[in-house]
This record gives sequence, structure tokens and C-alpha cells, in this order.
Amino acid sequence: MGVTDMAITTETPPRGPGLKVGEAARSAGVKVQTLHFYEREKLVAPAARSDAGYRLYEAGQIERIRAIKRAQSLGFTLREIRSLMDIAECRTAPAEAMALAETKLAEIETKIRALETMRDALRHSLETCLCGGDLLRCDVLEGLGDADAPNPVPTSLTTQTGETR
Repeated sequence: MGVTDMAITTETPPRGPGLKVGEAARSAGVKVQTLHFYEREKLVAPAARSDAGYRLYEAGQIERIRAIKRAQSLGFTLREIRSLMDIAECRTAPAEAMALAETKLAEIETKIRALETMRDALRHSLETCLCGGDLLRCDVLEGLGDADAPNPVPTSLTTQTGETR
């Protein structure tokens, strides 16, 4: 499936003079602020203006917004989506798109393994906890506060502040 094929259908895009920003956002399934953000970030071409100065979005722009949202739902970042769309527009480097998708798949598989490790560690804590409701003896809570306990989340999946991505 190509980047341009990743459209999410919510309504039929406009055919004709275009939709004003609110109508376009509803048609694309996004908020008005999201539409403006995509335009500022040059993910979507600037909308034409009506004689009264209203932004008018065409079918292609709405389809592109839907494709962006679909790619995000697959786990791609806006930077990656921009790269994919740049590749799609040039139509000269399908290997680049494939490499980007393979890299994303590897990242997702790494996250899944980390989540499975976290699940297993939590399951083990729950299964071996003998506190009987005594919070002072709870192995699960004790493990959360133990700075020496191994971190089941790979450092590649944590942010600089230590939060899991």
C-alpha cells in the first residue's frame, strides 16, 4: 500500500471550489488546529483563499490529511510521514520507503518485546506476592521502589526524562 493509498474515509472529499477550514477538518476527521498545524509544517499545501479570505481545501488536500492520520495510526512519526510523502511525490526511490517501513517495523517489534518483558515481570510479581493485602510486605510495590531492580524497559524505549515512549 502506498502512502497516497492510506486514506481514511470519513466523508467524500469536496469536488469543486473546496471546503472552508471547519468543513475540511470534519471531512478529514481532524480538528481545525490539526489542519492548521499540518499546513504550517508543510505536510499539506497551503489552502487557496476565497475572495472573502477563507481558506478553501480541495479533495487532494483532504485525502492527504487522511493519509497522514492513517500513517500515524500505524505508528509513523510526522517526520517519517514527511519522508514517505516526499518519496511518494518524487516516485524515484521506492527502496527508501521500504527501508523506512522496515525500520518502523523493527522499532515496533522492539517495543512489543519490551512490553512482553514488562508484562512477564509484573505477572511474576503478582504470582509471587505473598503480602495478603499487607502493603508493607507487598512484593509488587517493593519492586516499584527498588532502585536496584532491573529495568525491563530497554533504554532505547525511554525518553531523556526516563518515561517510556
